[in-house]
Amino acid sequence: MDPDAFERQAVSLAQVILSLPPEQRVELETTHHFAPGVYIRTMKAPAGSIIIGHKHHTHFLNIVEKGVIQVCGGGDTITFMEGDKVASKAGIRKVGFAMTDIVWTTVHENPTNEHDIDKLEAQLCDLESARVIYPEERAMFERLFGLNTIEGQTLLP
Repeated sequence: MDPDAFERQAVSLAQVILSLPPEQRVELETTHHFAPGVYIRTMKAPAGSIIIGHKHHTHFLNIVEKGVIQVCGGGDTITFMEGDKVASKAGIRKVGFAMTDIVWTTVHENPTNEHDIDKLEAQLCDLESARVIYPEERAMFERLFGLNTIEGQTLLP
């Protein structure tokens, strides 16, 4: 699929998800870990979740620790299973569908050893592209992409 068409579809999907009543959306459980020069984020999502990711400025590693997820992005649709590891390219937005409960970990370079999640996301993610998807007030944007929250919103299974 044409990358621009995919981006438009991801934007439309995000707008539909955000238009749902709050009781039909869930925030993903996300934890953050650090080692010298490394930032690791682990996300847990229930089966049936739709996850819309950020575009990232850098390449990074994805690890499926548990479950099965179908991921679209970069012109491909791929099903990943527990134990799979895959590198993501910079500038690619991914949309995932959790076919089972999943645990998904991303490993990012962190050369400044930053521990502030807001600052890390600003360094790693293309937040301007997120503003296209999430044009709500700044408070909503911060809730979605700020302190210890999530990469996207999900539907309840």
